[in-house]
Amino acid sequence: LVYDDVSMFLDTNANNSNIYKDDVLKEKLHLMKELDEILTIKRKNRGTIDFELPEIDISFNKYGEVENISKKTNGVANRIIESFMVCANEVVGKHFGNEDIPIIYRLHPKPTEEKLEILKNYLRHLNINIQSIDQITPKFLSNIIEKFKDSNKSSFVNYTILRSMSKAQYSSNIDIHFGLATFLYCHFTSPIRRYADLTVHRTLKNYLHANNETTKNYLDYLDITSNHINDTEIIAIDAERKLEDIKKVEFMKNKIGQVFNGIIVSVTSFGIFVQLDNTVEGLGKYEDIADDYYEFNEQTLTAVGKRSRNVFDIGMEIEIIVAKVNEISNEIYFYLNR
Repeated sequence: LVYDDVSMFLDTNANNSNIYKDDVLKEKLHLMKELDEILTIKRKNRGTIDFELPEIDISFNKYGEVENISKKTNGVANRIIESFMVCANEVVGKHFGNEDIPIIYRLHPKPTEEKLEILKNYLRHLNINIQSIDQITPKFLSNIIEKFKDSNKSSFVNYTILRSMSKAQYSSNIDIHFGLATFLYCHFTSPIRRYADLTVHRTLKNYLHANNETTKNYLDYLDITSNHINDTEIIAIDAERKLEDIKKVEFMKNKIGQVFNGIIVSVTSFGIFVQLDNTVEGLGKYEDIADDYYEFNEQTLTAVGKRSRNVFDIGMEIEIIVAKVNEISNEIYFYLNR
């Protein structure tokens, strides 16, 4: 089965399609979709935070040069598998927790009070007034993301909430997973590409074979292993982000002078960040805006023209011209059109 084919079959409800002819297979695929919908509702009701963050899709030509950058779209088939994987991770984690058998868990601590206070102030700009940071639960944040899902402020909302989050980590200790609004969660479904999953598989294998002595000796290394893969995960994430930035700059350096449409995702004291439809983000400096002198208003997170009173606000659609790129710092700069 191919993800795209399954998504096409389920999205169009193409029972008579030539994609699949096996009636048993068709029924199973529809049952999988139905189960995913049940699991999704269950997770949503308990408060799982489902971030709406665009993934990047980079294509290359035969010479290894960046040919195109676009927003990756995942179909219903991808969502089904992801849903089932989360469910499997929960089941395995809860089983070991209930059996009091130590494994490597995937923890996501609650955000710090300092970060929640910052988030509280940002949310005020969206007319969301919070009396106490105790109100900020996973379900509360999930509802905010859902509220702005189809809004131009969606990107700002998602990234603002994401920046307030603590970093997820691996540990042999038992604690919450704040983002998933659950307890006793582990990574189990990807032992080929994640070492944490492989350690859980090894523990499960020893448990199933009642090899308690081997399990005991092996578990002595859980803390060391957790610390190591936490460190390597940070390195891997940083490398991935840097590579994406490099490729975005490589792509946009050939677009100097071209016009694009984008959405303002951040207004700061030094300029305005605009995100294009292809996920590329660039900075428009106030000094490069010819029609007026713009001042940053920290209270409203806007930039206001001193003479014209024109306003740049988060979520505003705007036309930009690619001004330049810096291949040393991997930064992209725009001219903002009014």
